[in-house]
Amino acid sequence: MKIMQKKKGVSEVVSVVLIIMITVAAIAVLWTVVIPMIRDNTTSGAVCFKASSALSVVDDQYTCSYQNATGSVSVKVAKASSEANVSYAQVIVYTSDGGSASTILDVRNMAANTEQTTLLNDLKYADTKAVSVAVASIVTTGKTNTTCTVGPKVALVKC
Repeated sequence: MKIMQKKKGVSEVVSVVLIIMITVAAIAVLWTVVIPMIRDNTTSGAVCFKASSALSVVDDQYTCSYQNATGSVSVKVAKASSEANVSYAQVIVYTSDGGSASTILDVRNMAANTEQTTLLNDLKYADTKAVSVAVASIVTTGKTNTTCTVGPKVALVKC
């Protein structure tokens, strides 16, 4: 028993102070790393929530594929609302071989509740058949562009 009495331990006050300091340091690290990450994700989520329904591909005779040497695709995009700050539209064309290609359209000057038909010549689908098309809203917040979820695919018919 005398052996245990000679050893000195850390006093209760020092151990409590150390635990409090470690806890404060852990909270500071979490605050500086995790909170900005959560804030950025919720901001882009809120922005995309409105923007995801702002643009859509119109399923009519103007959304079609030219099955010739140029392989061009005509897409009609509708802008439903001006509430969402949609700056650009990413138009994705899907091919019969499982591939895809996209192009960016500027829709900043497009009024709410209007439609715009665009001929995509630069995608060149002469070798594979373009079978469907979809659109994703791109929202500009400050200097950051956020690409939102891709909308439903629309089947392409022959022009």
